[in-house]
Amino acid sequence: MPLPEAPPAPVAVSSVRTESPAPEYAPAYAGFWKRAWAFMVDIGIVYLLLASEVSLLIPAVDMLADSGTISEEFRAPLGEFLGTYLFLLSYWLYHALMESSAGQATLGKRLMRIRVTDMEGRPVSFLRASARNLGKLLSDLTYWIGFFMAGFSPRKQALHDYLAGCVVVNSSPQSPVTGSNNIARCN
Repeated sequence: MPLPEAPPAPVAVSSVRTESPAPEYAPAYAGFWKRAWAFMVDIGIVYLLLASEVSLLIPAVDMLADSGTISEEFRAPLGEFLGTYLFLLSYWLYHALMESSAGQATLGKRLMRIRVTDMEGRPVSFLRASARNLGKLLSDLTYWIGFFMAGFSPRKQALHDYLAGCVVVNSSPQSPVTGSNNIARCN
């Protein structure tokens, strides 16, 4: 007669809970067209700033020419030089100050709900925002190929983003687990 089988051994249950690690930060990178629309809004704002600056500049240049301080032949070149200088200064300050602010975005980027961060999702400094905007000159010199890179790169980075170590992300954070945004809605 065979021996009866022994009952299975009891399984010890641990009272220690193990939790899965927190998901890594995975931002939703802003796409090319969102960035393009934000750029169009921002360039319009910069031109409005420039128009107000030029409205003060033209009478000053005319006054210098009328008083004989500058010759008549230098009136137009001086106005063009100062206008270009003011445009570049306005463009740089507008973008660098806004992107390094607490909002991390220009008005166009805010409208499109995107913002500029470093590679770890932290705000950028004024120096890094300045370097990023200086890098846009290289994107211009490549016949805008540097800008179009944002449509094809894995993190949607343009040339100036690569150079400055920045990314442009959607402002509404996406949950890495569900993919939905984490913003509570009130009815």
